[in-house]
Amino acid sequence: MNDVSISARSVILATGVVENKPTVPHLADAVKRGVIRTCPICDGYESMDKRIAVLGNSAHAAAEALFLRTYTSALSLLLVGQNILLSTDTQAALAEAGIDIRHVGAGSVQLQADGATAFCAEDGATYRFDILYTAFGTSSQTKLARALGADMDMAGRLFVSEHQETSVKGLYAAGDLVRGLNQISVACGEAAIAATTVHNALPRVPAAEKSVAS
Repeated sequence: MNDVSISARSVILATGVVENKPTVPHLADAVKRGVIRTCPICDGYESMDKRIAVLGNSAHAAAEALFLRTYTSALSLLLVGQNILLSTDTQAALAEAGIDIRHVGAGSVQLQADGATAFCAEDGATYRFDILYTAFGTSSQTKLARALGADMDMAGRLFVSEHQETSVKGLYAAGDLVRGLNQISVACGEAAIAATTVHNALPRVPAAEKSVAS
């Protein structure tokens, strides 16, 4: 770190994830106004009975649409790209839930002051929504963990013990690096578990006190 080496018995990683953002004009302003949202777990209840679209490019977007079905029946899944494979079970679940699936171009989504529209080339129609949830996944910040040899799953989430310790002894992880819930409250709880474990492993009598006593 800036050519400075730091030694420690234990390290707690909380480097988190970075959201993969869509190419949508004026994205930041739309998020500020609540037209575009990213976390249905956080605020899905505010979308009760509104016209909602989930915009994404993978099965992750389908899962998010199914999660939001609890809040509204007016729900569409907008898939960016034509070569997106959804499993038979996922397609069946979407059909049973009454969720429309439409393929749209990356630049076909337009934002208004009170909602969003999406043009679907398949049927030549334009669809209007009150709220647009983006679901392009996240990128885990695991460069340091990988360099240290920590085990992780295919999505880049670190495997940890019940005390948040990774496969590398003395290396702990908390928050979005560990599981996909991506909630501050979860991260705080895991950090508390890791920090307490690290503290309990400290020598009961510091070395400096031992040298004075002798």
